[in-house]
Amino acid sequence: MKTKLVFFRSLFSQSGASLTMGSIAAYLRTKNFEADLCFLERESSGLHNPTAIIGEDKKFVVIAKPNFKDYHLMFPILRKLKKLGVARRVFFCGPFASINSRSMLEQNAWLDGVILGQPEETASELIAAVAQKGKWRDTRGGIWRLSSGGLCEIERKINISLSDLPFPARDVEIGERGKYINIEASRGCIYSCSFCHVGRYWKGNGNEIIFNFRDSKLVVDEMEQIHKKLGKTLFIFNDTIFWRNKHDNQRLIDFAREVIKRKLRIRFYVYLRCEPFIDENVLELLTRAGLVRIFLGLENASRNSQSTFNKLISIEQYKKITLTLDRLKVNAHIGYIVFEPHSTPQDIKLNIDLLYEICKLFRLGTILEPARIIRGTLLHKKLIDERLIEPALGYESITYGYKFKDPRTEKIFRTINTVFVQKLGDVTFNYEYYITTIGVLKTLLLRERPDIFKAVEEKFEDFDKIKLKSMKMLKVYFTSLIAAVVRGEKVAEIVGSDLSSEFIGSFSEVFQDIAVRYALILSQIKNLGGAETVDEIYRGIDRIA
Repeated sequence: MKTKLVFFRSLFSQSGASLTMGSIAAYLRTKNFEADLCFLERESSGLHNPTAIIGEDKKFVVIAKPNFKDYHLMFPILRKLKKLGVARRVFFCGPFASINSRSMLEQNAWLDGVILGQPEETASELIAAVAQKGKWRDTRGGIWRLSSGGLCEIERKINISLSDLPFPARDVEIGERGKYINIEASRGCIYSCSFCHVGRYWKGNGNEIIFNFRDSKLVVDEMEQIHKKLGKTLFIFNDTIFWRNKHDNQRLIDFAREVIKRKLRIRFYVYLRCEPFIDENVLELLTRAGLVRIFLGLENASRNSQSTFNKLISIEQYKKITLTLDRLKVNAHIGYIVFEPHSTPQDIKLNIDLLYEICKLFRLGTILEPARIIRGTLLHKKLIDERLIEPALGYESITYGYKFKDPRTEKIFRTINTVFVQKLGDVTFNYEYYITTIGVLKTLLLRERPDIFKAVEEKFEDFDKIKLKSMKMLKVYFTSLIAAVVRGEKVAEIVGSDLSSEFIGSFSEVFQDIAVRYALILSQIKNLGGAETVDEIYRGIDRIA
């Protein structure tokens, strides 16, 4: 039975979708099934060519991994393939589908079922049953549509470790030009942040393993294999949390020592919590092995919001961490959520001030995207109890389908969204991207090519001056905007005011300065022999060469 594994990777997104689907493909192939990885690319028109899935095959089974940002693009294609009889069966997998499985099945009659939790074993048994025209609805680990139209859910306890799974297939990455690639050393998480999907995904369907990891030597084996065969030098670990607590010290020490022993000239990114934070001796060893960037879940400055998130974080602890990272020449990237359902105008102002203080106010995405609501999480249940969200919302509307407790917060959000998304548009997106990328590039040069960094140091300094100028403009505008809402001014009045018009004009101008300087820095680095370093920074979705 031919299986098509369908997924999207959005523009400027380091999504791990290909990692999940590549793992399913590799596992199916060990069971002698044919599996094609079908990577759909987001086009400017919003349309996609279904031949990426069909090829020359007349009949096949589809396993697709949708998420809340792309399901509306994926579903029409799959529905049409099923209607035409080209796709014999269509199944979904992944966190978004698992958590919203019943809603998706109830609203999409063409969908045959959803694989719940870790997918490899379930997918293999499911495909085997379909191929043999057996009772595929008896497969453990999913929720399936019965011939009568009803639904049945069958639990599966995970009994296979990540070490026992084959390395993910890399059919898509093999044709990409970039030097970066996604990888995983573990799955799951032991913490219980109220807004996060990971605990909900891993604890469902009878799963008992909430943290599954691969042996350190095997992780380095995969990195070495990818490095030699695909020429990749920058590895982005998709692990929800690379280090949980002291129990992981030896595992990560073994990993770092193995990389160093093999003399692999590679770099890597990881995700970590601020509290608890990784032991410094382990961090230093990881840095020697190639750690160049850490994504830190700082989340929010307001104690009220931190309590809502079930994630209390000391800002002083974050500042202490960044001093250590600066010393080790490791780039710090933050996860942050400015707007959540309980935020007050004072909370928004507090967060704007903190982002400015820690030099992260250029991260406009953290302001423009409010908290996402995941079905069944602690935050979702809290909002239902507070009547801030309807309990019956389906997968199409649950993510942002809540009300802000303070109506002034909703006005602040709508005003900011109107100015930065509708008025400034691509300027907003590219502004954050250019500054983020230059920060990573600076770290890579300091660590790997200090000679080139020295030659372009003045240009980095000039870029930083413009960045600071732009963030000061943002702070002044956000502060004035919040004050206007608190005074009772309407959204339309603020958007159409001289304050907003002048800001849009001046911010667009400073953005052009940033864009030009970004291009000049990249050009000079390439001319000085640093093209490989430039290839390690993420510059949007790769086209197949």
